[in-house]
Amino acid sequence: MVQLRLQHETYPPTCEQVCRVVLLIGEMEVRDKLANSEINKLLYQYTTEAMPRQSHASMVRMGICSILMCKIKLNSCCC
Repeated sequence: MVQLRLQHETYPPTCEQVCRVVLLIGEMEVRDKLANSEINKLLYQYTTEAMPRQSHASMVRMGICSILMCKIKLNSCCC
């Protein structure tokens, strides 16, 4: 993996969302190392002259948002 970034954001207590985590992976390769396999790379960023690699684009982006499961006015919450 190349260019791994992790971003964590917290929200004020008045919001329904508690926090958000974003994982960005710039470039990633999964290789096949079996001797009898003809496949070299199982997962990689495909580029051609017509579709060049975008230098600031992420190959994988995963976002996780935590929210409150009860109303904010209640004192006892299960999150």
